[in-house]
Amino acid sequence: MLGILDGIAARAAGAAPVAVSINDLLAEGKASGSLDDRDRLIELLRLMEQDHYLARDTVGNYRFRFPLLQRWWRLARGL
Repeated sequence: MLGILDGIAARAAGAAPVAVSINDLLAEGKASGSLDDRDRLIELLRLMEQDHYLARDTVGNYRFRFPLLQRWWRLARGL
């Protein structure tokens, strides 16, 4: 789960949040060897959305719900 949030947070372009597709997150998970199950990824994203970490845009991509949370995550994780 940390890797998912790290992957989304690291994409920040300045202060603007950047949305990431499920396919991009799955490719990163497979490349790092941490997550290769699409259904598990979707379930984790759904849970993080329920916990208000993430939000989906109109095309189904994920981003941090609050830019402040994304900035804090980047600083706290050294991204």
